[in-house]
Amino acid sequence: MHPQEIEKRLGIKLKEELHFENLKTSHTRNAYSCDEDGNITGLNLLVENLDSITIPAGLDTLLYLNVSENKALRSLTFKAELPALEALDVSECSLVELLLPSGFDSLQAIHAQKNKLSGFKIEASCPNLKYLHLAGNQLQEFSLPTGLPNLEILYLQGGNKVKDISFLAGASALQTLNLSGNAVEDLSPVRHLGTTKE
Repeated sequence: MHPQEIEKRLGIKLKEELHFENLKTSHTRNAYSCDEDGNITGLNLLVENLDSITIPAGLDTLLYLNVSENKALRSLTFKAELPALEALDVSECSLVELLLPSGFDSLQAIHAQKNKLSGFKIEASCPNLKYLHLAGNQLQEFSLPTGLPNLEILYLQGGNKVKDISFLAGASALQTLNLSGNAVEDLSPVRHLGTTKE
């Protein structure tokens, strides 16, 4: 999908095109990056006063999506799979629920801290997911799909009240886990971790 089409579908004006690596570290909002064919590979979106965003179908080349710091944002919906997406940042919004449908097989990092999440669900298998930051939410019931062989870092501290972490028993690559403030009843699935915080 080209920039003009995403502008039309989202009803926003993209302001600046950046090199992909620069986009990932930039604070420029409503900026984007494209591949050599003009297809969007990265988006930094600041959509003031909107409480919902629907990511349209057709973004098969999208590698990086940042909608963080949209303070009014309560709902983020994906119309279709994002097979190339490697990093998703939805931190510091007001999301109450986040659902990732199937088709996110390239996803490596999710930043969803400091929202109002009471629900978080991954329907995708996400075999490449390494980093998941969910601190500062309101999660009570929480689980991840089986088969996360590459998950290395999981942050769940600060406001969450998760009780059951049995789903982590198969997370063999897990190195860092922060559960501070949660109500975990059985830590045996992660006893092998030296960096676990209860």
